[in-house]
Amino acid sequence: MSVRVKPRPVRLDAVRESWRLVRFGLVGGANTVITLAVFAGLSALGVTAGVAAALAFGAGAINSFLCNRGWTFRDLAPAPHAWLRFAVLQGLGSVLSAVGVAALHGAGWARMSAECAILPCVTIALYCLQRLLVFRTTSA
Repeated sequence: MSVRVKPRPVRLDAVRESWRLVRFGLVGGANTVITLAVFAGLSALGVTAGVAAALAFGAGAINSFLCNRGWTFRDLAPAPHAWLRFAVLQGLGSVLSAVGVAALHGAGWARMSAECAILPCVTIALYCLQRLLVFRTTSA
């Protein structure tokens, strides 16, 4: 007896991934607002810039994990140790961004132009890596 497996339409999966990418971008925008607000608040309280930046980045990262888990990738189950994997990828994204901006700036690009060129590249790379390594299995 053979079992026929009905193939899933590829278009539906592409549409689903496209909406995940849109939600990922919206979460990223919210993270930016949270990071800047926390940084500004801590700076106003007299916290040193480096400490304020680290705490603000952490606040944005926590928001990112929670929102991406609960909204962007809600139909996927997180991988084992998802939070740790996510934290490592956030660090990787930070390094990729720094290296990319430094390289373009060193090649003569203005700082803001370099940031604007690198940001989408890092965002797409992080989306793909999070999709593969953090939020990867289909929920039943």
